[in-house]
Amino acid sequence: MLLQLSQSELASEKFLLGSQTSNAELNSYEELNDIIKTRVESAKKEIEEAKESFKAAKEVRKNRVQYNVLAKVIKEQPDRKETLKNLDEIKAELADLEGKRREIEEKLDMRRKRLHLLNVAIHDFIEDANEIKQQIDSNEAASADMAADSIDLLIEPFDLEDVDDNAMSVDP
Repeated sequence: MLLQLSQSELASEKFLLGSQTSNAELNSYEELNDIIKTRVESAKKEIEEAKESFKAAKEVRKNRVQYNVLAKVIKEQPDRKETLKNLDEIKAELADLEGKRREIEEKLDMRRKRLHLLNVAIHDFIEDANEIKQQIDSNEAASADMAADSIDLLIEPFDLEDVDDNAMSVDP
């Protein structure tokens, strides 16, 4: 019996030690579980922070690319002072050209008026020349008639009646 009692005490101690070891392991596993849960939560937070940081970095990169594109476009364009200077030069040149255009239009208008006056003068000259020519032709015809009459008078015997008829038929 002693042996049984000792075996039973041993079994009891063994059970007690197994129970304590199990409880210790259970506590150890619970602590490990808590540590793992904490680390998982921490990792989740870090992942969320990394996602937010990634989104922010992505936005910054996108903005940087847009900035670089705009900066390139701006660099290609002349600065405002130079643009305003060029604009003033072009305005001055435009005003100068406008003045020259007005001068040329005035000269052209004056030349048109002179050409019209010349055309009128030439037309009047031609009309006067035609009138003078007609007068000369009619005077030559009258002179020719007179010369013919004179020749007829010389050839025919002198008759007073013929002379009076011929004098009246001659146009002055």
